[in-house]
Amino acid sequence: MNAAERVAVFGSLNIDLILQVPSLPRAGETIVARAVEQQFGGKGANQAVAAARQGASVVMVGAVGDDVHGENYRRCLEVEGIDVAPVRIIPGCPTG
Repeated sequence: MNAAERVAVFGSLNIDLILQVPSLPRAGETIVARAVEQQFGGKGANQAVAAARQGASVVMVGAVGDDVHGENYRRCLEVEGIDVAPVRIIPGCPTG
């Protein structure tokens, strides 16, 4: 991809919870996770990061909550070189 190419991504910015379990639970069964991890996700944000890593000039359009996850998410995207100016911060809402 040419560094001069510009990409605008309209999409979701979510927090993924990843649970490491010994096996898939059966109906009604409760199992204990070995580990729990949080990662930034969302189809829109994932596409924005992929395009930026290929050299495109990327702007992300979406929304996050006014919580610590939203702040960290915006910072993470900025580190990837993505313009987050259009990412709205929604007061009183958690990040997806």
